[in-house]
Amino acid sequence: MAKRISILTILFGLLALSCQKSAIQSNRKNFSKTSSQTTSRPAYESENLLVKKLSDHVYQHISYLQTERFGKVACNGMIVVNGKEAIVFDTPTDDAGARQLIDYITNTLHSKLN
Repeated sequence: MAKRISILTILFGLLALSCQKSAIQSNRKNFSKTSSQTTSRPAYESENLLVKKLSDHVYQHISYLQTERFGKVACNGMIVVNGKEAIVFDTPTDDAGARQLIDYITNTLHSKLN
């Protein structure tokens, strides 16, 4: 029963995290400043990837997709860490972001991806 509740909690979290149109399309740093006013400091930040710690075991990762119609779009995903294991829900938008996320999880969080 506890596993089902955990899975439902994770799925609910996934619903809350979705791709959204970036309010500031040309300057990612301004977007980061705006979003950081209501959330914690980034745990990791690069040009391709932003990782925010939401709780002791849950992280949000944000990557950016450049589209013709909407410009720069922020796409969210989630990392759940349990002990030395991590699960990633929704991968970054490109290979560079995915590589950085894998490196962050293995080298900084010292967790294995499953």
